[in-house]
Amino acid sequence: MRIADVATVIPGLLQTRAYARAVLASADGPYAPADLVITRMGRQSILNEPPAPDYTAYIDESALMRPVGGARVMTDQLTRLISHPTATVRIIPITLAPTPDLVPGSLGTFALIEFTDAPPVVYLEHLATGTYLDRPSDTGTYVRAVDTLSGVAMTPDESAKVIATYRDRYEGQDQRDTDAQGVEKIQP
Repeated sequence: MRIADVATVIPGLLQTRAYARAVLASADGPYAPADLVITRMGRQSILNEPPAPDYTAYIDESALMRPVGGARVMTDQLTRLISHPTATVRIIPITLAPTPDLVPGSLGTFALIEFTDAPPVVYLEHLATGTYLDRPSDTGTYVRAVDTLSGVAMTPDESAKVIATYRDRYEGQDQRDTDAQGVEKIQP
């Protein structure tokens, strides 16, 4: 199985608990945000238990810029992206110009799930719900979008460097915030 996650925030399968808590804090629906966080954390086991899928996250660079949960949460989240043992992370550059095949920022959030013995399925994530698409006439657009992204997104190594740059900025901000509060920060 192969999963390509395309997102304008950090995908749920890669979120830290604190980042998920910040993203889901304002969830308005039948489920308590704390329950949604528990569910999201449980889903992450798919990446850690054999047979793990071939998982690639295509993350819009704007997701790295948005300080979800604050500097400490972002520092931890971006560290996780860099060091995740089974995920491939590729950043969609903020400077990527539109092409006939792709308009960056208009893709929305979706996961393309491809199987060895069945047609692909697309999961579209919405504010309070999700939708699955399984007809080839519907999924073909998403297959082509992921194919295009694979050619224009940063390589995993380039992505790790960009993520590290943002992480270092957040880490510096966290240190300044801590110093401003007069609280001693313990170094690892």
